[in-house]
Amino acid sequence: MLKRILTIAAGIIGPVIIVGMQAFSQGTFDQVYSILSTNCAVNGCHGGTTSNPFFLGANQFTAYNAIYNMTPVNPAAKASGYKRVDPGHPYNSYLLKKIGHGFDNSLDLDQPAEGNRMPDGLPPLADNQIELIRQWIIQGAPMTGTVVDTAIINEYYSTGGFPLLTPPAPPSDTDGFQLRFGPLFVDHQGSGNPNEIEWLKKDHMGLLENVEVTRMEGYMNIQSHHFLLFKFNSVAGANAEDDGLRIVDLLNTATDGDKELMAAWQYDGSFDLPAGTAFFWDSTDWVDMNYHVRNISTDSILPVDFYLNVFTDPQGSGKSEMKAQLVNNSSLVLFSGTNTETMYDTWTGPDRKIWTISSHTHKYGTDFDVYVRNPNNSKGAQIYEGFYNEDYTFNQGYYDWVHPAIRRIDTLLTIKQSEGLIAETEWYVTQGAPVTFGLTTADEMQLITYLYIDAPLVGIEDENNPEFTWSVFPNPASDEFSVEFSVTRPMEVSVSFTDLLGRKFPLSSAKVFGEGQHRIALDTRNLAGGMGFIGLKAGETKSVRPLVIVR
Repeated sequence: MLKRILTIAAGIIGPVIIVGMQAFSQGTFDQVYSILSTNCAVNGCHGGTTSNPFFLGANQFTAYNAIYNMTPVNPAAKASGYKRVDPGHPYNSYLLKKIGHGFDNSLDLDQPAEGNRMPDGLPPLADNQIELIRQWIIQGAPMTGTVVDTAIINEYYSTGGFPLLTPPAPPSDTDGFQLRFGPLFVDHQGSGNPNEIEWLKKDHMGLLENVEVTRMEGYMNIQSHHFLLFKFNSVAGANAEDDGLRIVDLLNTATDGDKELMAAWQYDGSFDLPAGTAFFWDSTDWVDMNYHVRNISTDSILPVDFYLNVFTDPQGSGKSEMKAQLVNNSSLVLFSGTNTETMYDTWTGPDRKIWTISSHTHKYGTDFDVYVRNPNNSKGAQIYEGFYNEDYTFNQGYYDWVHPAIRRIDTLLTIKQSEGLIAETEWYVTQGAPVTFGLTTADEMQLITYLYIDAPLVGIEDENNPEFTWSVFPNPASDEFSVEFSVTRPMEVSVSFTDLLGRKFPLSSAKVFGEGQHRIALDTRNLAGGMGFIGLKAGETKSVRPLVIVR
Protein backbone atom coordinates (compact mmCIF):
# COMPACT_ATOMS: atom_id res chain seq x y z
CA MET A 1 0.00 0.00 0.00
CA LEU A 2 1.25 3.48 -0.86
CA LYS A 3 1.15 6.22 1.69
CA ARG A 4 1.65 9.97 1.25
CA ILE A 5 4.65 10.70 3.45
CA LEU A 6 6.46 13.94 2.75
CA THR A 7 9.90 14.27 4.32
CA ILE A 8 12.77 16.65 3.94
CA ALA A 9 15.59 14.93 2.09
CA ALA A 10 18.97 14.47 3.71
CA GLY A 11 21.09 17.58 3.44
CA ILE A 12 18.24 20.10 3.75
CA ILE A 13 18.38 21.70 7.18
CA GLY A 14 16.93 24.76 8.79
CA PRO A 15 18.91 27.93 9.37
CA VAL A 16 21.35 28.02 12.29
CA ILE A 17 19.78 30.10 15.06
CA ILE A 18 21.96 31.90 17.57
CA VAL A 19 19.99 32.77 20.68
CA GLY A 20 21.25 35.90 22.36
CA MET A 21 20.79 39.63 22.34
CA GLN A 22 20.55 40.07 18.55
CA ALA A 23 17.57 42.04 17.26
CA PHE A 24 14.87 40.09 15.44
CA SER A 25 13.93 42.06 12.31
CA GLN A 26 10.27 42.67 11.54
CA GLY A 27 9.00 40.07 9.07
CA THR A 28 6.41 37.41 8.33
CA PHE A 29 7.48 35.14 11.17
CA ASP A 30 6.94 38.04 13.59
CA GLN A 31 3.29 37.93 12.55
CA VAL A 32 3.16 34.13 12.76
CA TYR A 33 4.71 34.19 16.22
CA SER A 34 2.29 36.86 17.37
CA ILE A 35 -0.66 34.70 16.29
CA LEU A 36 0.73 31.57 17.96
CA SER A 37 1.86 33.23 21.19
CA THR A 38 -1.45 35.10 21.58
CA ASN A 39 -3.66 32.08 20.93
CA CYS A 40 -1.56 29.07 21.91
CA ALA A 41 1.02 30.14 24.49
CA VAL A 42 -1.45 30.04 27.37
CA ASN A 43 -1.48 28.07 30.62
CA GLY A 44 -2.28 24.44 30.03
CA CYS A 45 -1.25 24.65 26.37
CA HIS A 46 2.09 25.68 24.81
CA GLY A 47 3.12 28.45 27.13
CA GLY A 48 2.58 27.04 30.57
CA THR A 49 5.79 25.09 31.06
CA THR A 50 9.20 24.84 29.44
CA SER A 51 8.97 21.06 29.63
CA ASN A 52 6.39 21.14 26.84
CA PRO A 53 8.25 20.03 23.67
CA PHE A 54 6.32 22.66 21.70
CA PHE A 55 6.97 25.60 24.03
CA LEU A 56 6.06 29.08 22.72
CA GLY A 57 6.23 31.15 25.84
CA ALA A 58 9.90 32.20 25.96
CA ASN A 59 10.75 34.08 22.74
CA GLN A 60 10.60 33.86 18.97
CA PHE A 61 13.89 32.01 18.65
CA THR A 62 12.77 29.25 20.99
CA ALA A 63 9.44 29.00 19.21
CA TYR A 64 11.07 28.82 15.79
CA ASN A 65 13.48 26.11 16.93
CA ALA A 66 10.54 24.16 18.34
CA ILE A 67 8.61 24.01 15.07
CA TYR A 68 10.91 24.39 12.03
CA ASN A 69 11.51 20.97 10.43
CA MET A 70 10.89 19.27 13.78
CA THR A 71 9.25 15.86 14.16
CA PRO A 72 6.02 15.89 16.22
CA VAL A 73 5.78 13.99 19.48
CA ASN A 74 2.28 12.75 18.65
CA PRO A 75 2.77 9.08 17.59
CA ALA A 76 0.13 9.16 14.84
CA ALA A 77 1.51 12.37 13.31
CA LYS A 78 5.04 11.03 13.55
CA ALA A 79 4.01 7.77 11.85
CA SER A 80 2.44 9.80 9.01
CA GLY A 81 5.79 11.49 8.38
CA TYR A 82 4.65 14.98 9.35
CA LYS A 83 6.91 17.77 10.52
CA ARG A 84 5.60 20.44 12.86
CA VAL A 85 6.47 22.90 10.09
CA ASP A 86 7.70 21.29 6.88
CA PRO A 87 9.27 24.20 4.95
CA GLY A 88 7.60 24.50 1.53
CA HIS A 89 5.06 21.76 2.28
CA PRO A 90 1.98 23.04 4.13
CA TYR A 91 0.00 19.80 3.89
CA ASN A 92 2.75 17.87 5.63
CA SER A 93 2.95 20.45 8.44
CA TYR A 94 1.32 19.17 11.63
CA LEU A 95 1.04 22.63 13.20
CA LEU A 96 -0.95 23.90 10.21
CA LYS A 97 -3.22 20.84 10.22
CA LYS A 98 -3.90 21.37 13.93
CA ILE A 99 -4.95 25.01 13.50
CA GLY A 100 -6.51 24.51 10.05
CA HIS A 101 -8.75 21.51 10.74
CA GLY A 102 -12.17 22.45 9.35
CA PHE A 103 -10.76 25.41 7.42
CA ASP A 104 -9.58 23.46 4.34
CA ASN A 105 -10.06 19.81 3.32
CA SER A 106 -6.32 19.40 2.75
CA LEU A 107 -5.65 20.46 6.34
CA ASP A 108 -8.09 18.16 8.11
CA LEU A 109 -6.61 15.84 10.71
CA ASP A 110 -6.59 12.35 9.20
CA GLN A 111 -7.34 10.30 12.30
CA PRO A 112 -8.56 10.84 15.89
CA ALA A 113 -5.16 9.83 17.26
CA GLU A 114 -3.69 13.02 15.78
CA GLY A 115 -5.51 14.98 18.46
CA ASN A 116 -7.93 17.90 18.55
CA ARG A 117 -7.93 21.13 16.59
CA MET A 118 -5.88 23.96 18.11
CA PRO A 119 -6.43 26.10 20.10
CA ASP A 120 -8.07 23.28 22.03
CA GLY A 121 -11.40 24.26 23.56
CA LEU A 122 -11.20 27.81 22.17
CA PRO A 123 -12.61 29.42 19.01
CA PRO A 124 -10.60 28.65 15.86
CA LEU A 125 -8.15 31.16 14.47
CA ALA A 126 -9.50 33.65 11.94
CA ASP A 127 -9.35 32.56 8.30
CA ASN A 128 -6.80 35.21 7.37
CA GLN A 129 -4.56 34.12 10.26
CA ILE A 130 -4.61 30.47 9.15
CA GLU A 131 -3.93 31.57 5.59
CA LEU A 132 -1.00 33.74 6.66
CA ILE A 133 0.63 30.74 8.33
CA ARG A 134 -0.04 28.54 5.30
CA GLN A 135 1.48 31.11 2.93
CA TRP A 136 4.52 31.46 5.21
CA ILE A 137 5.09 27.70 5.05
CA ILE A 138 4.59 27.64 1.25
CA GLN A 139 7.30 30.29 1.01
CA GLY A 140 9.74 28.04 2.89
CA ALA A 141 8.94 29.18 6.46
CA PRO A 142 11.92 31.55 6.85
CA MET A 143 12.78 33.01 10.24
CA THR A 144 13.45 36.49 8.85
CA GLY A 145 12.16 38.59 6.00
CA THR A 146 8.74 39.56 4.71
CA VAL A 147 7.63 36.81 2.32
CA VAL A 148 3.83 37.13 2.42
CA ASP A 149 1.67 40.05 1.28
CA THR A 150 -0.79 40.15 4.15
CA ALA A 151 -2.77 42.98 2.54
CA ILE A 152 -3.89 40.69 -0.30
CA ILE A 153 -4.84 37.91 2.15
CA ASN A 154 -6.75 40.30 4.41
CA GLU A 155 -8.60 41.80 1.44
CA TYR A 156 -9.51 38.36 0.08
CA TYR A 157 -10.92 37.11 3.39
CA SER A 158 -12.73 40.38 4.15
CA THR A 159 -14.15 41.50 0.79
CA GLY A 160 -13.76 38.33 -1.30
CA GLY A 161 -12.56 37.49 -4.80
CA PHE A 162 -12.73 34.51 -7.12
CA PRO A 163 -13.74 31.33 -5.26
CA LEU A 164 -11.17 28.75 -4.26
CA LEU A 165 -10.79 25.85 -6.67
CA THR A 166 -13.12 22.99 -5.78
CA PRO A 167 -10.88 20.13 -4.61
CA PRO A 168 -11.27 16.89 -6.59
CA ALA A 169 -11.54 13.60 -4.76
CA PRO A 170 -8.05 12.12 -4.28
CA PRO A 171 -7.13 8.54 -5.23
CA SER A 172 -7.42 5.99 -2.46
CA ASP A 173 -4.23 5.08 -0.58
CA THR A 174 -4.07 1.83 -2.55
CA ASP A 175 -4.53 3.55 -5.93
CA GLY A 176 -2.17 6.52 -5.68
CA PHE A 177 -1.89 9.97 -4.11
CA GLN A 178 -2.71 13.65 -4.59
CA LEU A 179 -0.33 16.63 -4.83
CA ARG A 180 -1.46 20.24 -4.40
CA PHE A 181 0.35 23.36 -5.54
CA GLY A 182 -1.46 26.24 -3.79
CA PRO A 183 -3.40 28.25 -3.05
CA LEU A 184 -1.49 31.39 -3.93
CA PHE A 185 -3.09 34.80 -4.36
CA VAL A 186 -2.67 36.92 -7.51
CA ASP A 187 -3.90 40.50 -7.42
CA HIS A 188 -6.10 42.05 -10.09
CA GLN A 189 -5.03 44.42 -12.85
CA GLY A 190 -4.49 48.00 -11.76
CA SER A 191 -3.78 47.03 -8.16
CA GLY A 192 -0.12 47.99 -8.34
CA ASN A 193 0.87 44.37 -7.69
CA PRO A 194 1.83 41.83 -10.37
CA ASN A 195 -1.20 40.22 -12.01
CA GLU A 196 0.83 37.69 -14.01
CA ILE A 197 3.22 35.36 -12.19
CA GLU A 198 5.06 32.12 -12.93
CA TRP A 199 6.35 29.95 -10.09
CA LEU A 200 8.36 26.81 -9.43
CA LYS A 201 7.80 24.65 -6.37
CA LYS A 202 9.43 21.32 -5.59
CA ASP A 203 7.69 18.51 -3.75
CA HIS A 204 8.60 15.07 -2.47
CA MET A 205 6.04 12.43 -3.45
CA GLY A 206 6.76 10.40 -0.34
CA LEU A 207 6.46 6.98 -1.94
CA LEU A 208 7.12 3.87 0.11
CA GLU A 209 8.09 1.92 -3.02
CA ASN A 210 8.99 2.42 -6.67
CA VAL A 211 5.85 2.79 -8.79
CA GLU A 212 4.57 2.87 -12.35
CA VAL A 213 2.32 5.86 -12.98
CA THR A 214 -0.51 4.83 -15.30
CA ARG A 215 -2.73 7.90 -15.06
CA MET A 216 -2.51 11.56 -14.04
CA GLU A 217 -5.37 14.04 -13.60
CA GLY A 218 -4.76 17.79 -13.46
CA TYR A 219 -7.25 20.38 -12.15
CA MET A 220 -6.44 24.08 -12.53
CA ASN A 221 -7.84 27.63 -12.52
CA ILE A 222 -9.63 28.85 -15.63
CA GLN A 223 -7.12 31.73 -15.98
CA SER A 224 -4.11 29.40 -15.94
CA HIS A 225 -1.62 29.72 -18.77
CA HIS A 226 0.20 26.44 -18.23
CA PHE A 227 1.25 23.88 -15.65
CA LEU A 228 4.36 21.77 -16.27
CA LEU A 229 5.34 18.79 -14.16
CA PHE A 230 9.04 17.95 -14.02
CA LYS A 231 10.82 15.14 -12.19
CA PHE A 232 14.29 15.69 -10.75
CA ASN A 233 16.88 13.24 -12.04
CA SER A 234 18.51 12.94 -8.61
CA VAL A 235 18.00 13.81 -4.95
CA ALA A 236 21.06 16.07 -5.24
CA GLY A 237 19.31 17.98 -8.03
CA ALA A 238 16.28 18.53 -5.81
CA ASN A 239 18.43 19.51 -2.84
CA ALA A 240 20.12 22.18 -4.97
CA GLU A 241 16.83 24.08 -5.26
CA ASP A 242 15.39 26.19 -2.46
CA ASP A 243 12.40 25.12 -0.40
CA GLY A 244 9.32 27.18 -1.00
CA LEU A 245 8.30 29.12 -4.09
CA ARG A 246 10.81 30.23 -6.73
CA ILE A 247 9.81 32.98 -9.12
CA VAL A 248 10.47 32.16 -12.78
CA ASP A 249 12.29 34.82 -14.80
CA LEU A 250 14.83 34.92 -17.62
CA LEU A 251 17.61 34.05 -15.16
CA ASN A 252 15.66 31.30 -13.39
CA THR A 253 13.67 29.50 -16.08
CA ALA A 254 11.23 26.64 -15.70
CA THR A 255 13.67 24.16 -17.27
CA ASP A 256 16.66 25.05 -15.08
CA GLY A 257 18.15 22.27 -12.99
CA ASP A 258 18.76 18.56 -13.25
CA LYS A 259 15.23 17.45 -14.21
CA GLU A 260 13.07 16.17 -17.04
CA LEU A 261 9.55 16.99 -18.21
CA MET A 262 6.77 14.56 -17.26
CA ALA A 263 3.56 16.18 -18.53
CA ALA A 264 1.98 19.54 -19.39
CA TRP A 265 -1.49 21.00 -18.85
CA GLN A 266 -3.05 24.14 -20.31
CA TYR A 267 -6.51 23.27 -19.00
CA ASP A 268 -8.07 20.48 -16.92
CA GLY A 269 -7.22 17.09 -18.33
CA SER A 270 -6.41 13.45 -17.68
CA PHE A 271 -3.50 11.47 -19.07
CA ASP A 272 -4.62 7.83 -19.17
CA LEU A 273 -1.49 6.20 -20.51
CA PRO A 274 -1.87 3.50 -23.18
CA ALA A 275 -1.90 -0.10 -22.01
CA GLY A 276 1.62 -1.41 -21.60
CA THR A 277 3.15 2.03 -20.81
CA ALA A 278 3.83 3.99 -17.62
CA PHE A 279 5.97 6.72 -16.10
CA PHE A 280 8.56 5.17 -13.79
CA TRP A 281 8.92 6.94 -10.42
CA ASP A 282 11.23 5.83 -7.61
CA SER A 283 10.56 6.19 -3.89
CA THR A 284 13.34 8.81 -3.62
CA ASP A 285 12.06 10.97 -6.50
CA TRP A 286 11.14 14.65 -6.20
CA VAL A 287 8.98 16.61 -8.63
CA ASP A 288 9.18 20.27 -9.63
CA MET A 289 5.88 22.01 -10.38
CA ASN A 290 5.84 25.00 -12.76
CA TYR A 291 2.68 27.14 -12.79
CA HIS A 292 2.01 30.26 -14.91
CA VAL A 293 -1.15 32.27 -14.25
CA ARG A 294 -2.45 35.67 -15.35
CA ASN A 295 -5.34 37.32 -13.51
CA ILE A 296 -7.31 39.17 -16.18
CA SER A 297 -9.81 40.63 -13.71
CA THR A 298 -9.76 44.34 -12.93
CA ASP A 299 -11.35 44.04 -9.48
CA SER A 300 -11.04 40.51 -8.02
CA ILE A 301 -8.18 38.63 -6.38
CA LEU A 302 -7.51 35.17 -7.86
CA PRO A 303 -6.57 32.27 -5.55
CA VAL A 304 -4.37 30.08 -7.76
CA ASP A 305 -4.33 26.33 -7.21
CA PHE A 306 -3.51 23.07 -8.95
CA TYR A 307 -4.48 19.56 -7.86
CA LEU A 308 -2.67 16.57 -9.32
CA ASN A 309 -4.11 13.08 -8.86
CA VAL A 310 -1.53 10.36 -9.54
CA PHE A 311 -2.63 6.73 -10.04
CA THR A 312 0.01 4.04 -9.64
CA ASP A 313 0.86 0.36 -9.85
CA PRO A 314 3.87 -1.33 -8.25
CA GLN A 315 6.94 -1.19 -10.46
CA GLY A 316 8.14 -4.28 -12.29
CA SER A 317 5.25 -5.28 -14.54
CA GLY A 318 7.32 -5.00 -17.73
CA LYS A 319 5.66 -1.87 -19.09
CA SER A 320 7.46 0.44 -21.53
CA GLU A 321 8.58 3.73 -19.96
CA MET A 322 6.66 6.80 -21.11
CA LYS A 323 8.87 9.86 -21.58
CA ALA A 324 8.28 13.51 -22.43
CA GLN A 325 10.01 16.00 -24.70
CA LEU A 326 9.85 19.81 -24.62
CA VAL A 327 11.18 21.61 -27.71
CA ASN A 328 11.60 25.37 -27.43
CA ASN A 329 12.81 28.16 -29.74
CA SER A 330 14.40 30.74 -27.44
CA SER A 331 15.85 32.85 -30.27
CA LEU A 332 12.53 34.26 -31.53
CA VAL A 333 12.49 37.79 -32.94
CA LEU A 334 9.13 38.77 -34.45
CA PHE A 335 8.23 41.98 -36.24
CA SER A 336 5.01 43.84 -36.91
CA GLY A 337 2.67 41.88 -39.19
CA THR A 338 2.81 38.21 -40.18
CA ASN A 339 5.78 36.11 -39.07
CA THR A 340 6.51 32.43 -39.78
CA GLU A 341 9.23 30.43 -38.04
CA THR A 342 10.34 26.82 -38.49
CA MET A 343 11.75 24.78 -35.59
CA TYR A 344 13.36 21.32 -35.84
CA ASP A 345 13.46 18.49 -33.33
CA THR A 346 16.06 15.79 -33.96
CA TRP A 347 17.73 13.31 -31.64
CA THR A 348 20.24 10.50 -31.37
CA GLY A 349 19.25 7.12 -30.03
CA PRO A 350 16.27 4.89 -30.80
CA ASP A 351 13.17 5.70 -32.82
CA ARG A 352 10.36 7.38 -30.89
CA LYS A 353 6.74 6.33 -30.78
CA ILE A 354 4.61 9.42 -30.09
CA TRP A 355 1.41 9.20 -28.06
CA THR A 356 0.41 12.86 -27.45
CA ILE A 357 1.57 16.12 -28.97
CA SER A 358 0.64 19.74 -28.26
CA SER A 359 1.79 23.29 -29.01
CA HIS A 360 2.28 26.56 -27.16
CA THR A 361 2.52 30.24 -28.10
CA HIS A 362 1.44 33.50 -26.52
CA LYS A 363 -1.16 36.04 -27.68
CA TYR A 364 0.20 36.72 -31.19
CA GLY A 365 0.13 33.05 -32.27
CA THR A 366 -2.24 32.38 -35.21
CA ASP A 367 -1.27 28.88 -36.40
CA PHE A 368 0.90 25.97 -35.31
CA ASP A 369 1.50 22.87 -37.44
CA VAL A 370 3.86 19.93 -36.89
CA TYR A 371 5.22 17.61 -39.59
CA VAL A 372 7.43 14.58 -39.83
CA ARG A 373 10.89 15.75 -40.83
CA ASN A 374 12.29 14.05 -43.90
CA PRO A 375 16.02 13.16 -43.76
CA ASN A 376 16.73 16.05 -46.18
CA ASN A 377 15.08 18.55 -43.76
CA SER A 378 11.94 18.93 -45.87
CA LYS A 379 8.41 18.58 -44.48
CA GLY A 380 6.87 15.12 -44.59
CA ALA A 381 3.42 14.06 -43.42
CA GLN A 382 1.56 16.50 -41.14
CA ILE A 383 0.83 15.04 -37.71
CA TYR A 384 -0.58 18.09 -35.86
CA GLU A 385 -2.94 20.80 -37.10
CA GLY A 386 -3.11 23.87 -34.87
CA PHE A 387 -6.63 24.81 -35.98
CA TYR A 388 -8.13 21.84 -34.12
CA ASN A 389 -10.08 22.29 -30.89
CA GLU A 390 -8.85 21.38 -27.38
CA ASP A 391 -9.35 17.61 -27.57
CA TYR A 392 -8.56 17.39 -31.30
CA THR A 393 -12.01 16.30 -32.44
CA PHE A 394 -12.70 18.89 -35.16
CA ASN A 395 -11.08 21.70 -37.16
CA GLN A 396 -12.47 24.94 -35.70
CA GLY A 397 -10.78 27.14 -38.31
CA TYR A 398 -8.42 29.09 -36.05
CA TYR A 399 -5.58 28.61 -33.55
CA ASP A 400 -6.64 29.04 -29.92
CA TRP A 401 -3.39 30.02 -28.20
CA VAL A 402 -5.06 30.01 -24.76
CA HIS A 403 -6.33 26.42 -25.13
CA PRO A 404 -4.32 24.77 -27.92
CA ALA A 405 -5.18 21.27 -29.04
CA ILE A 406 -3.72 18.17 -27.43
CA ARG A 407 -3.66 15.33 -29.93
CA ARG A 408 -3.65 11.75 -28.66
CA ILE A 409 -2.52 9.07 -31.11
CA ASP A 410 -3.92 5.83 -29.73
CA THR A 411 -1.89 3.56 -32.01
CA LEU A 412 1.35 5.52 -31.36
CA LEU A 413 3.13 7.07 -34.31
CA THR A 414 6.70 5.96 -35.00
CA ILE A 415 9.13 8.75 -35.89
CA LYS A 416 12.45 7.32 -36.93
CA GLN A 417 15.69 8.67 -35.53
CA SER A 418 16.77 9.63 -39.06
CA GLU A 419 13.65 11.83 -39.35
CA GLY A 420 12.45 13.91 -36.40
CA LEU A 421 9.86 16.68 -36.36
CA ILE A 422 9.34 20.09 -37.97
CA ALA A 423 7.18 22.72 -36.24
CA GLU A 424 5.94 25.57 -38.42
CA THR A 425 4.38 28.45 -36.47
CA GLU A 426 2.72 31.69 -37.53
CA TRP A 427 2.17 34.89 -35.54
CA TYR A 428 0.49 38.18 -36.36
CA VAL A 429 2.15 40.95 -34.33
CA THR A 430 -0.03 44.04 -33.86
CA GLN A 431 2.55 46.27 -32.14
CA GLY A 432 5.28 48.22 -33.86
CA ALA A 433 8.21 47.18 -31.69
CA PRO A 434 9.80 43.75 -32.18
CA VAL A 435 8.57 40.90 -29.97
CA THR A 436 11.12 38.42 -28.63
CA PHE A 437 11.07 35.18 -26.67
CA GLY A 438 9.92 35.74 -23.11
CA LEU A 439 7.99 34.36 -20.18
CA THR A 440 4.98 36.69 -20.03
CA THR A 441 2.03 36.72 -22.39
CA ALA A 442 3.31 40.06 -23.75
CA ASP A 443 6.36 38.14 -25.05
CA GLU A 444 6.26 35.15 -27.39
CA MET A 445 7.10 31.46 -27.51
CA GLN A 446 7.34 28.61 -30.00
CA LEU A 447 7.14 25.37 -28.07
CA ILE A 448 5.98 21.80 -28.60
CA THR A 449 5.59 19.06 -26.02
CA TYR A 450 5.02 15.40 -26.70
CA LEU A 451 4.90 12.08 -24.85
CA TYR A 452 6.60 9.04 -26.35
CA ILE A 453 8.22 5.67 -25.71
CA ASP A 454 11.44 4.22 -27.09
CA ALA A 455 10.65 0.52 -26.96
CA PRO A 456 7.96 -1.13 -29.14
CA LEU A 457 4.63 -2.11 -27.63
CA VAL A 458 4.40 -5.84 -28.22
CA GLY A 459 0.90 -6.88 -29.19
CA ILE A 460 -0.31 -3.28 -29.51
CA GLU A 461 1.91 -1.63 -32.05
CA ASP A 462 5.27 -2.93 -33.18
CA GLU A 463 6.73 -1.75 -36.45
CA ASN A 464 10.01 -3.51 -35.75
CA ASN A 465 8.42 -6.96 -35.44
CA PRO A 466 10.89 -9.41 -37.05
CA GLU A 467 8.00 -11.47 -38.41
CA PHE A 468 6.83 -8.85 -40.89
CA THR A 469 7.84 -5.60 -42.61
CA TRP A 470 5.66 -3.29 -44.64
CA SER A 471 5.42 0.03 -46.50
CA VAL A 472 2.82 2.34 -48.09
CA PHE A 473 3.18 3.92 -51.57
CA PRO A 474 2.67 6.34 -53.13
CA ASN A 475 2.51 8.77 -50.23
CA PRO A 476 0.89 11.26 -50.74
CA ALA A 477 -1.76 9.31 -52.66
CA SER A 478 -4.72 10.39 -54.78
CA ASP A 479 -7.27 7.74 -55.84
CA GLU A 480 -5.28 4.59 -55.09
CA PHE A 481 -2.31 3.39 -53.10
CA SER A 482 -0.73 0.06 -52.20
CA VAL A 483 0.40 -1.66 -49.04
CA GLU A 484 3.35 -3.94 -49.55
CA PHE A 485 4.35 -6.35 -46.77
CA SER A 486 6.46 -9.41 -46.12
CA VAL A 487 5.70 -12.10 -43.51
CA THR A 488 7.96 -14.87 -42.25
CA ARG A 489 5.09 -17.30 -41.62
CA PRO A 490 1.38 -17.57 -42.53
CA MET A 491 -0.51 -14.70 -40.90
CA GLU A 492 -3.96 -13.14 -40.98
CA VAL A 493 -3.54 -9.59 -42.29
CA SER A 494 -6.03 -6.69 -42.49
CA VAL A 495 -5.68 -2.98 -43.36
CA SER A 496 -7.64 0.04 -42.06
CA PHE A 497 -7.53 3.85 -42.32
CA THR A 498 -8.00 6.28 -39.38
CA ASP A 499 -8.58 10.00 -40.01
CA LEU A 500 -7.63 12.90 -37.74
CA LEU A 501 -11.05 12.76 -36.07
CA GLY A 502 -10.29 9.24 -34.92
CA ARG A 503 -12.81 7.61 -37.29
CA LYS A 504 -11.70 4.18 -38.47
CA PHE A 505 -12.48 2.80 -41.96
CA PRO A 506 -11.73 -0.86 -42.83
CA LEU A 507 -9.96 -1.09 -46.20
CA SER A 508 -9.45 -4.85 -46.47
CA SER A 509 -11.02 -7.77 -44.65
CA ALA A 510 -8.83 -10.14 -42.67
CA LYS A 511 -7.18 -12.75 -44.89
CA VAL A 512 -4.43 -15.31 -44.31
CA PHE A 513 -1.27 -14.68 -46.35
CA GLY A 514 1.53 -17.22 -46.66
CA GLU A 515 5.22 -16.65 -46.05
CA GLY A 516 6.78 -14.14 -48.45
CA GLN A 517 6.15 -10.77 -50.13
CA HIS A 518 2.61 -9.49 -50.81
CA ARG A 519 0.91 -6.36 -52.15
CA ILE A 520 -2.65 -5.09 -51.58
CA ALA A 521 -4.02 -2.36 -53.89
CA LEU A 522 -6.47 -0.09 -52.07
CA ASP A 523 -9.00 2.56 -53.14
CA THR A 524 -9.12 5.97 -51.40
CA ARG A 525 -12.04 7.50 -53.31
CA ASN A 526 -14.44 7.00 -50.37
CA LEU A 527 -12.04 8.69 -47.96
CA ALA A 528 -11.73 12.42 -47.28
CA GLY A 529 -8.56 14.22 -48.32
CA GLY A 530 -5.90 15.22 -45.84
CA MET A 531 -3.76 13.56 -43.21
CA GLY A 532 -4.59 10.09 -41.86
CA PHE A 533 -3.03 6.82 -40.76
CA ILE A 534 -2.88 3.40 -42.34
CA GLY A 535 -3.08 0.61 -39.80
CA LEU A 536 -1.90 -2.90 -40.60
CA LYS A 537 -2.73 -5.81 -38.31
CA ALA A 538 -0.66 -8.96 -38.84
CA GLY A 539 -1.47 -11.74 -36.42
CA GLU A 540 -1.83 -10.14 -32.98
CA THR A 541 0.39 -7.16 -33.75
CA LYS A 542 -0.74 -3.74 -34.98
CA SER A 543 1.40 -1.19 -36.80
CA VAL A 544 0.69 2.28 -38.22
CA ARG A 545 2.02 4.57 -40.96
CA PRO A 546 0.97 8.16 -41.83
CA LEU A 547 -0.74 8.69 -45.20
CA VAL A 548 -1.66 11.95 -46.94
CA ILE A 549 -4.60 11.78 -49.37
CA VAL A 550 -4.53 14.53 -52.00
CA ARG A 551 -7.75 15.67 -53.66
